[in-house]
Amino acid sequence: MSKSKKFRDVIFNLHRYLGLVVGLIAIIAGLTGSLLVFMRDIDNFAFAHKYGAVIPQGVHGVSLQKNRLPLSVLVDRVKAAHVNEPDFQIGGIFPYGLYFDSTPKPDVPAIIGDFLVDPYTGKLLAQNPSWFGSEFFGKVYEIHTALLIGDAGAYILGIAAALMVILSVTGIVLWPGWRKLSSGFKIKLDARAKRLNFDIHKVVGIILGVVLLLPVGTGAWWDFPLFGSTLEIIFMPVDAVASIFTPQTPQTVDSLATASTPTPSQKPFPLDVIVQKAQAALPNFSIFSIGVPSKSQAGTYDFRMISPRTQSWDSEVHIDQYTGEILQVVDGTKITSLLGRLSNYSTPLHYGVFGGLSTKILYVFVGISPAILLVTGLNMFRLRHKRVSRKNPVDLSNESQS
Repeated sequence: MSKSKKFRDVIFNLHRYLGLVVGLIAIIAGLTGSLLVFMRDIDNFAFAHKYGAVIPQGVHGVSLQKNRLPLSVLVDRVKAAHVNEPDFQIGGIFPYGLYFDSTPKPDVPAIIGDFLVDPYTGKLLAQNPSWFGSEFFGKVYEIHTALLIGDAGAYILGIAAALMVILSVTGIVLWPGWRKLSSGFKIKLDARAKRLNFDIHKVVGIILGVVLLLPVGTGAWWDFPLFGSTLEIIFMPVDAVASIFTPQTPQTVDSLATASTPTPSQKPFPLDVIVQKAQAALPNFSIFSIGVPSKSQAGTYDFRMISPRTQSWDSEVHIDQYTGEILQVVDGTKITSLLGRLSNYSTPLHYGVFGGLSTKILYVFVGISPAILLVTGLNMFRLRHKRVSRKNPVDLSNESQS
């Protein structure tokens, strides 16, 4: 037996048994992921029908802010609803709701503390809203990220995702199209069950399985520490070489300065001025969230910003709430580490928002692909062992070369 044949047999057996081990978890993660692709779009649609639509006023593409009320007005409306709760804190602000790409939508309510607020009228639409989208997709999200069992589920999914990376790579290696391109994409619909299953498996695997590496790889990176540590080791020498040729910019390395200690009579800086400072610090970036500090202690307004290039909330601005001084600016687009840059792209790669509607639709089918691959893989495994029991073994690793 040649060395290449031995190598292919090892890869084939690894691919087959990994598929049997992680197949069910892959189906759960894939199908729930497909449901979550359009989660926000469906949520917003369901919300509009239950609580009333947000009607954008005067928005003309280039000016998302046009005719939106100042954030301070929206915050005051929420505080007024909690007038009998002296210890109430806003905590967090999402001016454009929750979104996973670089383009905030004008017809989505703002999230101010525990309220959803119409950003044009200031009307409080709902407090801690319980509506179909959130309830249903909230449960789907828990299954997708933790299998409904908390941290243990997240760790299991992280391990499964790492194994799925290996599964995808071995599948790519075994793809028969490397020998003859046309055979890698050919499906004989009139073939027997064994061959038909194999053809569907190889075509779905190479078309969708390659794209599957993106959400699977980022999922393993987030939830399985060993996978992330391995990436760091791999990229360490690459980053060391790259740093020699990459000049440092003022915003590449910028440590957080200490917030001031207020005097008893000192009042916080106006929120709207703070927002203007954050937007001026990173022009053309969108605000994803604002962490609001306590009104009685020294602290900072912590802005998470989405860059127009990476489509990820990879950038930050931290501003002293009493002096209005910018304490730190982190521009994710100027990170010199290659692994850091890749990390900035991990969110859009995982959610499939990097190419707009087309990639989101593609990701729906990518999420379904593990189910197709497991069913066809199990059928091939069953048919192979059925023939073995008849004393007529079939080597599918050889067939994969045809």
